[in-house]
Amino acid sequence: EKFRALAETHPASTFITQGDRYRFVNKAMQQALGYSEAELLQMNFWSAVHPDFVDLVKERAWARQRGEDVPGEYEIKFVTKSGETRWGLVSAAPIVYEGAPAILGGILDITERKVAEVSLGASEAKFRMLAETVPAATFIAQKGRLCFANSMAASLLGYSQEELVGTPFYDVVHVDMHQLGESRGA
Repeated sequence: EKFRALAETHPASTFITQGDRYRFVNKAMQQALGYSEAELLQMNFWSAVHPDFVDLVKERAWARQRGEDVPGEYEIKFVTKSGETRWGLVSAAPIVYEGAPAILGGILDITERKVAEVSLGASEAKFRMLAETVPAATFIAQKGRLCFANSMAASLLGYSQEELVGTPFYDVVHVDMHQLGESRGA
């Protein structure tokens, strides 16, 4: 009763699988996937998993039910009843349910985070393209160390870009410019 009350009020998708079927799904899971409880309880636990992740999910679930040590958290894509692809952070642990091995798990929808990561990656790629094509030495420093130097900067200083990353900023700036850099927060 305590588990059911907690699981039904929890905002993350919560489930129990046993064998190849769901034995329990909470309302959050029904809402996230768009299936009713009755529909989910008739489905294989991998039915809503994106095809790219079905083998991984099956492999880990079967291993977990056999008592083998597998990662407790991993990211997968799943597909809702309406066909929408979403990302989820799955956490799972072996349990005994009605006298037999089972899995208690949860899925936290991380789609927004994944979209933001892709957007950030695209933005970073645009910056790098711009920084590499500008005919000037370009640096980014954080906390007094270089975290980016374009190829023009590396060429002018006689280092590789990799060698410059992590270098103290003032090691590559002429001593006469230190005061100016400090006054500008560099």
